[in-house]
Amino acid sequence: MTDEALDIGMTQPENSSQSTTDSAGKFFLFIGGTTSDAATSILKTSGIYYRQKMLQSTPENWEEITSLLKDPNLVGAVGKLTNRQFEPLLSPTYLKVGKELFASLGVVEHILFIHQALLTGEDPSEESPPDPEDETYIDFLVQADYFSPPKDKVRKKVLGLLEDCGVNIVPYETNAELSVLAAAFIEDHERNLLFRIYVPAGRIYAAEVDKLLTMFRDWLTQATTYRVRQDGYATAKGRVYEFFGDDQLDMAELDRQFETFTEFLVLCESDARRAENWLLAQRVPESVAKDMVRRYAKESKRLTLDLRHESEARLLSLRQRFESELVDSEEPGDQKARDADEILGDLVPTNLLTADVAARPGSSTPQPGGLVVYQQNFLGSVENVIQDLRGSSDFSQEAKDLLGLIQKFGDKEAASLESDLHEIEDEDARTPDRLAARQRLKRFVFKLGGKVEDATLAVLLKYVQTKIGI
Repeated sequence: MTDEALDIGMTQPENSSQSTTDSAGKFFLFIGGTTSDAATSILKTSGIYYRQKMLQSTPENWEEITSLLKDPNLVGAVGKLTNRQFEPLLSPTYLKVGKELFASLGVVEHILFIHQALLTGEDPSEESPPDPEDETYIDFLVQADYFSPPKDKVRKKVLGLLEDCGVNIVPYETNAELSVLAAAFIEDHERNLLFRIYVPAGRIYAAEVDKLLTMFRDWLTQATTYRVRQDGYATAKGRVYEFFGDDQLDMAELDRQFETFTEFLVLCESDARRAENWLLAQRVPESVAKDMVRRYAKESKRLTLDLRHESEARLLSLRQRFESELVDSEEPGDQKARDADEILGDLVPTNLLTADVAARPGSSTPQPGGLVVYQQNFLGSVENVIQDLRGSSDFSQEAKDLLGLIQKFGDKEAASLESDLHEIEDEDARTPDRLAARQRLKRFVFKLGGKVEDATLAVLLKYVQTKIGI
């Protein structure tokens, strides 16, 4: 390996100090060839230094990268891992320092770009090359060499090591994708994005979710010392919600605050005096505390009423639909009605705080259970109802298949992946957001290898890839 790691980029002139602990203050770290004008411009505007370190270098330089990742002045990192680092990473010379480097990367705000050929194991050199006289022939040779995956055993070991270290891998296919995604990550990080969620317009309780999140933001600004800003936008198909906060507020704390907020809402309705005393204990002025409790009690009751009306309207429509599907079964009429009510009770939750993916940060949408299926067309009806309630009834079959796999294999990421799926389906959503959502979905599809047939994965990957192209 050649020692190319001493190339250091700064937002200051070349003769300025390269120390990250002196006057330079906070800094951003680029690992590998990930700098772009768009990314560095955001940092310059924010007055944040940046440094660049290369992985095509000596073990001593890898140790220096690790030191930078542990520096308290580091605000974030963007890296790129190429096929040239896979085999050396597993060698005795680099393995120990490599593990420490990526373990350090895994605990800071970061993304690590890896070309999707290295994730899938598909060799670009096996594709049919263009004619040697074609102007793209040289580019093909360079790409085939640069992105050809290592041996499968090596590839899987390195990817396993990165996963164990908690590294956030983002696949990419073109330098344009990498540039847009890196700039978007830096911009979100610079604004301290806490969470972003997409709620489709047709989802049950979508309007009520909007009210609840607005109340939550208001409560954070009034009852806590955190500085929070709510942003987002609406399209014909849905709405994007974004929460930004100060440096003291992270996602874990935001989730804890939401727990306290929901308890406070209940207290406003059940015991206004205790709710006021709680606010006073948080050093909220008495006049503000009284106004908050009065206003929140009123809004909570109104929200409960809206929820009841929404659920009753949905239940009536769906009950009639189910009863039509059950009419040909041999069960008695009263049994059919009870079965329909039981199913709908699972499908239409009455508590907003657990009803929708966007009702709370980090939550997941409850899945229907206890379904009694009499015939195939009834099963199809249940599935159609679920899609209607989730706002995904107009999805293509590929999108529905992917949604099913997300619900089955998504685990803790299921809620955010479902949000990503809705977002890439909305052509009016912001391009950088859709691109980032697409890459997260691609990463999820790649990880399904061995769990789903290769042919199915190929179809899903093609579907995700064609939703937006850069």
